[in-house]
Amino acid sequence: YDLLLCPTAHQAAPTIAAGRGAVTSRAEVAGRFFTRRSYVTPAALAGTPALALPCGFTRDGLPLSFQLLGRAFDEATLLRAARAYEQGTDWSRRRPPLA
Repeated sequence: YDLLLCPTAHQAAPTIAAGRGAVTSRAEVAGRFFTRRSYVTPAALAGTPALALPCGFTRDGLPLSFQLLGRAFDEATLLRAARAYEQGTDWSRRRPPLA
């Protein structure tokens, strides 16, 4: 396959108000890393070219995205696909209402 479409995360990002404050220890950094359940980590560790694109909002107005993964050393195909998606949709121009 030329491209693979995957989720970026299993849920929307938390709001600022729901944040857990400053990180103060290495153990806390590791804990947050392994509980965040980000699906972008495998591509990053493998060195696979990838990018995230907006694809919607939650009911609360938080952004959602997906990631496209490309073949090694074929960033051009990945960027062409992302450009085609952004030109064919308006997700990159939508903004949720500000509270």
